[in-house]
Amino acid sequence: LYIVENYKHVRPVWQFGLKIDESNKNWKALLFNDFYFRHHSASIQSAITMAMENLEDRECMRKLLNEIGAHHFFYDACEPHLEVFLQSSLGRPRP
Repeated sequence: LYIVENYKHVRPVWQFGLKIDESNKNWKALLFNDFYFRHHSASIQSAITMAMENLEDRECMRKLLNEIGAHHFFYDACEPHLEVFLQSSLGRPRP
């Protein structure tokens, strides 16, 4: 939610982001009920869980990070996108 609220220019990256209509007071509730938003959120949580469970296993972590990188390569994700993700997920100071 933090990313789609504060970085509106990245909304088109996701199907659910294209449907956000801020003129509707209930846009957040609609977003939380959107299948694609829920699936994306669950995928992020799953990736974080896998990373945390395998911090000590370098080979597993290498494979996991390669898979994540390969998937996001096709969306032209780059370092600024990672910084936005880190700001929203790790509680860094917000702009």
